Amino acid sequence: MTARTLKLLDLYGAELFTAAVEEVIARGMHDPGAFAALCEQRRSARNAPVPIDVPLAPHLRDRDVIPHDLETYDAKTTWLALCAPLGSAPPRMPCTL
Repeated sequence: MTARTLKLLDLYGAELFTAAVEEVIARGMHDPGAFAALCEQRRSARNAPVPIDVPLAPHLRDRDVIPHDLETYDAKTTWLALCAPLGSAPPRMPCTL
């Protein structure tokens, strides 16, 4: 029961979690499923994104992914559309137009 409650804290954050705890206490409830439902109702009312638990290997320190510049795809698409004959592999250097 404690592990499930801590998982809700991780997923929903301290502010929403605290508000749900106060409501659970005020209602005299003790069911973890009802507590999870309250967390979800509060999240939905705030139009916050759905929390998703992504289990990662213990050796990974961070789960944030920093995206790379997507313009490199534009360059490849341009080469394929303008310079590449059908069925050939792209060259190491882009063609000049």
